[in-house]
Amino acid sequence: MNFFKQFLKSSIGFFFRFNPFFRISLKKKLTIFVFHEVSNKQSKFLFQNNIAHTIQSFTKQINWINKNFNVISPEYLTQNKAFPDYSAVITFDDGYLGTFDNGLKILKEKNIPAIVFINSKPLRERKPNIAAIANYLEKDNEFLRFAKEEGLESPFHLSISPNLLKKYMKSKDSIEIENKAYLFQGEIASIETLFQWESSNLFFYGNHLYDHWNANALSSDEFKNEYQKNEEFLSQFKNYLNLFAFTNGKPGTCFTQEHVDMLKTLSAEKVFSSSNGINRDLSGYLFGRLCTFDSDKSENNLWFRLGITNSRFKS
Repeated sequence: MNFFKQFLKSSIGFFFRFNPFFRISLKKKLTIFVFHEVSNKQSKFLFQNNIAHTIQSFTKQINWINKNFNVISPEYLTQNKAFPDYSAVITFDDGYLGTFDNGLKILKEKNIPAIVFINSKPLRERKPNIAAIANYLEKDNEFLRFAKEEGLESPFHLSISPNLLKKYMKSKDSIEIENKAYLFQGEIASIETLFQWESSNLFFYGNHLYDHWNANALSSDEFKNEYQKNEEFLSQFKNYLNLFAFTNGKPGTCFTQEHVDMLKTLSAEKVFSSSNGINRDLSGYLFGRLCTFDSDKSENNLWFRLGITNSRFKS
């Protein structure tokens, strides 16, 4: 069955790859790609959520993007500049160490720009982000009982709030849980890492909330505070751009139009989701992003991913 699915994907990808009408349909659009960790040593958290690329897979995908698109600097989105045909932007989320040590290093060698959307709290405090903590606790029977009593739904990283996490941790050894969750998550970059890369004219930092809370699990005040606290920290870096990417990123499940409107009042210049990554309105405010996977190892698979995304995109 898996062989049949892979054959079908490859066949559909082959169709998109050599279909001149599909290629032309991308000409005046902006395709935004989102990556997370780039490492040959994937943590359990990254593996479970399928958000890590091996160095070899990432390199292949970047070569494919570079061959088929004009990769532009994220600065284009903050300036009144004409976009070249077949524009693309490379983005990363969360700030994993491999993003810098491997991902940005590869991009630097190829002179390809990118932006990293960062949660500052895990980086500053050397602690796991809230998504990793919530995923780690899903295996804890005591937490499962607590979640049932509180009406929390799995996956818990989308539903848990700061008050509920505080309530659960109150009677627990929070340091032990955080230490284990950090090993489960994988290593985040350090402040020193950010300073090492801030002078590059290729790479930029953007806002991803102070911690990796799901926007729909926060009150309006909590959401604003998470945004502003993260902006305050990141604005010390000269390569910071006032761009924001929603954590988790799926419209409806992870954020609403109300959050988008709030970000306008908070002066975010552009906002990003993690779906519908082919954008036809280049002057828009909310942009979609396309997520590829480590298993997308062939050009046909990548064309499949691109073609299906374009077919689903309606606006």
